[in-house]
Amino acid sequence: MSDKVRDKIKHAKQFDKAVKRAQTKLASTLDIKQVRKACKALAEFVSKPAPGSSKGKQLFDESEDKGIYVTFTLTQVPTKPTPKPL
Repeated sequence: MSDKVRDKIKHAKQFDKAVKRAQTKLASTLDIKQVRKACKALAEFVSKPAPGSSKGKQLFDESEDKGIYVTFTLTQVPTKPTPKPL
């Protein structure tokens, strides 16, 4: 096995460990009730007519995707930053 392949395997294992640590930390500090409340509020906001629309047009058309993306940001700088995004 070449050195490049070994490095890729090593980095993949390190990445998996980092993801598992982040998921565990997030699960232990995240308030599920607050997340549900925020998601309900966001879904309600999306279903309301767009501001300034005279015909009651919704914020998103029916033909558009109905998915809602929620982004979590870090409140702490990683201790071992990497040039590649996780």
